[in-house]
Amino acid sequence: MDKNILNRQSQHWETNFSNKPEMFGLEPSLPAKKALNIFKENNYSKIVELGAGLGRDSIYFGKNSINVTALDYSENGIKVINEKIKKENLISSISTLKFDIREDLPFETNSVDACYSHMLYCMALTHKDFDKLNSEIHRILKPGGVLLISVPSCIPEMLCWKYSKKYMQTPGGHIRIFKNSFLLEEFSKLKLTLFKHHREHAMHSLYWIFKARNNMEDSDFLRSFHALLVKQMFGQAKFSYTLEKILNPLFGKSECYYLRK
Repeated sequence: MDKNILNRQSQHWETNFSNKPEMFGLEPSLPAKKALNIFKENNYSKIVELGAGLGRDSIYFGKNSINVTALDYSENGIKVINEKIKKENLISSISTLKFDIREDLPFETNSVDACYSHMLYCMALTHKDFDKLNSEIHRILKPGGVLLISVPSCIPEMLCWKYSKKYMQTPGGHIRIFKNSFLLEEFSKLKLTLFKHHREHAMHSLYWIFKARNNMEDSDFLRSFHALLVKQMFGQAKFSYTLEKILNPLFGKSECYYLRK
């Protein structure tokens, strides 16, 4: 992995988390909403979010009486999460830690009910980092514990890469493509069993494919499309949300995996 990519990505997130503390909206991600159901059904009491970003999912879990430790390597990201925790009076439910997930995870073996991560896997991780992270997650999970992750779906990502080399080079962008068969094989090696799988964010697939076709340059159409996605993130675009639910199984940009130890 090119160190310049690592540095650019780190700088990108520090700058954006500082300047745009609500850049992902206030609503939790769709994978987080589905993860909460699993946490509740299994009475999980110790959750770890890896790559918590600005904390919208951890805050959502905390508001729903889930105890969560939010990890992120961005100092500004952790600062924003801590401010939200105080504002929402969730100090007893959520703890934070500035942490680089390429290191050994700071939890005891067999001590965590669930690990949750939304789009961390597609960031600047080498193959060695990827293998180590998976091994560490397996180590800290309790027997019967679950790993819930989302990664970019293969086909939309391949189309974006095909149409524009700039897409992969965009700071903060996705720099790995995961085939379903590869992920399942890797998790099988760790004896993590898949028990649920689905796709989300089909409208995002369309936006990024259109933008890649335009060589990652803006246009009036793309600006309007992006504005629609922002409204959807804030729960203000019911029609596009309904359309997305129809398209998700075939063309969702996020591929969600639920695995049990």
